[in-house]
Amino acid sequence: MKKIVCILLVVVMMFALAIGAGAVTATPSAPANGEVTITVETQDNSGIVYSINIEWDSLNFKYDNGTGTWLPASHTYQQNDAGWVANTSGGQELVDSKVNSTVTVTNHSNAPIWYTAEYTKDGTPVAGVEVSLSSAQVNVNIPAGVVGDTSDPSNTKTFEVVVGGDPGEAALNGEVDGNLTITIFSTSQA
Repeated sequence: MKKIVCILLVVVMMFALAIGAGAVTATPSAPANGEVTITVETQDNSGIVYSINIEWDSLNFKYDNGTGTWLPASHTYQQNDAGWVANTSGGQELVDSKVNSTVTVTNHSNAPIWYTAEYTKDGTPVAGVEVSLSSAQVNVNIPAGVVGDTSDPSNTKTFEVVVGGDPGEAALNGEVDGNLTITIFSTSQA
């Protein structure tokens, strides 16, 4: 009987330890671009409040296989080079071998956080498409927000989602290539 009670206590303790370093998953209502704010308050009367903003540019990418763009005003095709299409700040489209989208993680908490970002291919990824992050995003530390200063750049980190490769003549109609997951931790995972 004592062994069963001990085993049950060990299982309960393992679950309790896992919850302390748990991650929050948020799914926005408009997954193309936007902002997610995560606020978590601790239950141990420590006074720690976690508030993290995650913002991203559009994560919808377009590949032009060079067949041309229809120009309705002149009823002609403009021949394009094959490549990924990105919108520039002037609203013009730019075709290149790779395009990026910026992701920003901001810590408005009164305690430091760590995060890990990871891109994983879907079960049926798009052939020829390459997706990577601009730099390693493992166990990245963001210090606590400065009291009274919401513009402090030290509590913000950014990285790029970089898309490249050549899907060839594949018909791309909104297929999902994979998922970007950002996991937030209250302690270092190193």
